[in-house]
Amino acid sequence: MIKRYSFVFSVDSLAAPVRLDTGLCAVIPAWQKLNQHFVDQSILQERPLGAIASHPRLALVCHAYNVAPSFLKLVSCAIDICRPSAIVFTTDCTDKKALLLDFLEQQPFAPPKVKVVVLPNIGRDVIPFWHALKEISSCSDVFLKLHWKESPHLDCFHPQEDGRKASDVWSNDIFKTLLPSSRGELEEILSLFAQDICCIYPRPWPPVSDIHWHSIENLEHFSQLLTDLSLPVSLSILPLVYPLGNMFYGSVSFFAKFADFFIERLISPPEPIADDGTMLHANERIYTFLAASHGLDVAAIYPTNSIVSNVQAGQSLSSVRRAIVFPVSSLVDSSASQCNLSLPVLHFSVISNSIRPLTSSHCSEIPLKRMPFDFLIHPFGSAVFRVIRALRRRIVAKIL
Repeated sequence: MIKRYSFVFSVDSLAAPVRLDTGLCAVIPAWQKLNQHFVDQSILQERPLGAIASHPRLALVCHAYNVAPSFLKLVSCAIDICRPSAIVFTTDCTDKKALLLDFLEQQPFAPPKVKVVVLPNIGRDVIPFWHALKEISSCSDVFLKLHWKESPHLDCFHPQEDGRKASDVWSNDIFKTLLPSSRGELEEILSLFAQDICCIYPRPWPPVSDIHWHSIENLEHFSQLLTDLSLPVSLSILPLVYPLGNMFYGSVSFFAKFADFFIERLISPPEPIADDGTMLHANERIYTFLAASHGLDVAAIYPTNSIVSNVQAGQSLSSVRRAIVFPVSSLVDSSASQCNLSLPVLHFSVISNSIRPLTSSHCSEIPLKRMPFDFLIHPFGSAVFRVIRALRRRIVAKIL
């Protein structure tokens, strides 16, 4: 069973973590609160199930540069439960292609379309994903994007007591969160796409849930992508929600609109690729902003045994999954003629090719609906505002 909730944008539901080494801050969901067993209805409100006219066709899109046995085992489980309409693997050499074709032949279920595409290992899983979308656009409605993370730098920041690699633990957590336990659960997940939702992300792995823009370079690349898409840079003022790890469910028709753009514009940095601050990392963060600018929302799904309770009623739900819908489209008013939102600096972006604080004066490019951020506007309203105000003064002093 999946319980559905709508996220309420408010002082209680948002956080503004600061990266101390760069002084960069951003507004993100308060994941620590959302991960608790008891979440107040002022943060999450129950959402009706809604009807679904037809069952979407699901495709698996898997990048297999790292052909780990644990990865293939989990993909096999996904094939067995999801019974996809198509499976597309991307990999970087013919030897791996032969291994993957042999793996697919051994699966009890054979989808109508199976393909292994060999591409240079340029852009990790990011660039091959956009190529794979072209393979499934005519035979699928929803994709599930999967790969196996290989991030050695994580061991320095999140060493595991049992000696396992942190990237393996993170990958397992993402698979556990995204993969359904039954066909019925899959249908519940896919039914969310009938409610103006174009992405379903895994809830962030708790050790990395506070990662936001993380670097000025990410914002520079992100701003360039928005500009190239003819979207205003001021979209970055929206709270940042994205799939950490770049694995998620998505609408094929929606993402296919951007495939040619990203194939042409994404330029992989030289090897070895940096752990952060590249065009690839900006791409991972752009999906929610694309959704909001097109009147669509995103959701995050939790693993099995997540518990949500209405604190006021004192009723607890155990052994259920939950899906939280972030109504980001409600923050963008495409019919208004100007911005009616007054905000202090939330995070920083590239304006006129230089780093400046992003304030309400830069929001005239895009009309935004007024949000319940009075707690940030009042000079003494909260500690969050005082932190942001101090940061703004420090950044402005450096610029001047």
